[in-house]
Amino acid sequence: MKAVALFSILLSVSISFGQNHLSREYYVFHDSIITSLKKEFKLSEHDQPSELIIFNNDTLILAGYLDDLKLHPSYDYPNNVIYKTEDGGENWKKIKFDGDAWIYDAFYFENGLIWMGGSDHYVHFSDDYGETWTKKPIPITPTERVHSLYMKDSISGIAGGLSGGLAITENNWKTTEQIETPLMQRKYESTKEAAGIRIENLLWLEDIILVNQADRIFYTYRDKIEWRTFNIPVSSFQFIEEEKHIKIRSIGDRVFVLDDKLNLVKTYPEEHIWFSIKENEGEIDFGSFKSDEIASLKIESTEWFFDRPGYHMSPDVYKPKTQSILFEDHNGKLKVKTKRYRKSKVPSFSFDRVSQLLVSSELNYSINRLPVDLNFNDGDLSDYWKYFNNEKSELKGDFSYHLDINNPSFNHPKEVVDSHDHNHVLKIFRDAYMPGNAFSLFPNNPEITITIKDTYGQELILSNKHSFLYSLPWTVSFQNTEITLYNPKITQFVKSVLPSDFYNYEKLQGGKLIYLLIRKKIIDGLKYEKGG
Repeated sequence: MKAVALFSILLSVSISFGQNHLSREYYVFHDSIITSLKKEFKLSEHDQPSELIIFNNDTLILAGYLDDLKLHPSYDYPNNVIYKTEDGGENWKKIKFDGDAWIYDAFYFENGLIWMGGSDHYVHFSDDYGETWTKKPIPITPTERVHSLYMKDSISGIAGGLSGGLAITENNWKTTEQIETPLMQRKYESTKEAAGIRIENLLWLEDIILVNQADRIFYTYRDKIEWRTFNIPVSSFQFIEEEKHIKIRSIGDRVFVLDDKLNLVKTYPEEHIWFSIKENEGEIDFGSFKSDEIASLKIESTEWFFDRPGYHMSPDVYKPKTQSILFEDHNGKLKVKTKRYRKSKVPSFSFDRVSQLLVSSELNYSINRLPVDLNFNDGDLSDYWKYFNNEKSELKGDFSYHLDINNPSFNHPKEVVDSHDHNHVLKIFRDAYMPGNAFSLFPNNPEITITIKDTYGQELILSNKHSFLYSLPWTVSFQNTEITLYNPKITQFVKSVLPSDFYNYEKLQGGKLIYLLIRKKIIDGLKYEKGG
């Protein structure tokens, strides 16, 4: 596919929040560009064209870790290159930039100025759209790899190091001034659990500098380097040149837009564009299934247990174990059979409840009904405290994107259990959604399967194999066709039928969902205040 054909898609999408939050369309475009390059040049298995520089529909440059294969494996002189196209990816040329570097970051202006930094410690500069290059003096002292770059204008810029150094120039890198980093000023601790010193991202406006050091966001005024944190959790930032605004991405879906003096302009929820839930894909005609004539119901739950370690780079070996409960109707009498479980511990059961679950309205279920039918019980509340305490122990380090786990709202889960915000429920499920085929990466994913058989021998199967929260969605199979249902009544039914110590019972619990609802409520209440 010609690269320019996808460029119009890229132009229509906001590439938000820097390299860590690029849109899905960006990656599609980036991959198409690499594909067009490989048609003309052979890339080795080690080559990584990670930096894409876009001047217009026709002129693009790929940089990164790119060896000149004609010189490889000799390293007696610089042998790294960039690739440039001037016709939207139809043809490419290779350009040497007098560097032996893995390019970590690149910054450019539309007038053809480009700066690149990487593993050889230098800043490489071009003023003619990448045709020719000069090597600037090493910017960071002590010498270290240049991991991030930002240019305020054609002569003023800031460079961040892989080892945590920061340098500023006012004369296009002829000379530099070394400045203290947040870590140097002890604004955070680099602990064993939360190690990190490198500079991930930079922004320099007239009076203000922003830095991401080891996933911690800080800002300072240029005339006095004194790093400060924002009063809200922050995960990333980006400067919007056209509006002269700074886009701050907080946690959840909150975005705060600031002016170049850090005053609040607006805030809004971010729309996720990676995936959207497609419920009830395909159609199933359940009309032939006799929901009022159930012959049996079988629940099987499989877990994978460690068997032995792998050897010589092979993965560890796990073996499955399955527990099951079979309910059968024998001439109006209920019979129960179990596997790997004591029959005496099985809760009471009625086929009438199964029939109620399989009526048409429950098998043609819209996700919009989910908040209405969602009901938590005492078991879910107990599961919440277990999940919350685990989160509290896991949230180590002083990362700027962490929500304050000591917020009082976390101590009152009953408020959410008694009355949850319907919009919050839908938002959580839509934000957490991943397509079912993503789980093919995890062949040993634990699951619960329910097989319901009518008196005619027809089988209707429900499984939580693709679920991601509260065992939702359920995958329903009938006559070789599948649909997905976000029906919490199925989860609640299975929870009532299974003993609490049955394999995978925790997948039916609502503790994590309660936690996310509280978290969402806190996030919606965040208020930005200048001065941090």
